[in-house]
Amino acid sequence: MRIEIEVPVAGVYITDFDQIAAPAFLEESEDGVKLSFLGIEALKSYQSELLVEDEAAGFEGRNEIRAKIKKELKKGISENLAIMDSIRNYAEALFTFVYDREGHREDKKQILNNLIENITFTENGLELEEAVKESTYELGPMVLSYKLTFKNYSFNTLDFDFQAIKEQLVADLANLRDAFIANTKKPKTDTK
Repeated sequence: MRIEIEVPVAGVYITDFDQIAAPAFLEESEDGVKLSFLGIEALKSYQSELLVEDEAAGFEGRNEIRAKIKKELKKGISENLAIMDSIRNYAEALFTFVYDREGHREDKKQILNNLIENITFTENGLELEEAVKESTYELGPMVLSYKLTFKNYSFNTLDFDFQAIKEQLVADLANLRDAFIANTKKPKTDTK
């Protein structure tokens, strides 16, 4: 979800990449190198490339440089997973906020559908926040502890990809809605 993921690796130097696969963006740092990736998929792809090299070399050909890099790549992936968890937690909190209120199930379903649709058309964190308020105003004030962590990501457009965050939030809300609807549909039984 970061626009650019930077992975510093201490004790590994540019000359070490003569022996192993180099990422697309690489620069020297004070105590080693800094690898840069344009999104999590590029990071995962490079990690896979290193794993293939390890498998090809076998246990005897284990490379300490690759081991150091893979360790730092895992940290970058973990940070992305934390962002994904934040988005999922926020989606679950919004879903719970809508469905824990008094009211008819169809009304709640309509509110959730409006929420998803309104979020889809937002362009930044402020618009997203307003879309949530407008979609849920009739349910009362919303106080979510998950909101702050999510807001740190959705409002920081310099470091984080708002479109990717928004798309993930919409997907998580739609999945929760669809799972809820599937679980509430009960097969009709014949009572003859």
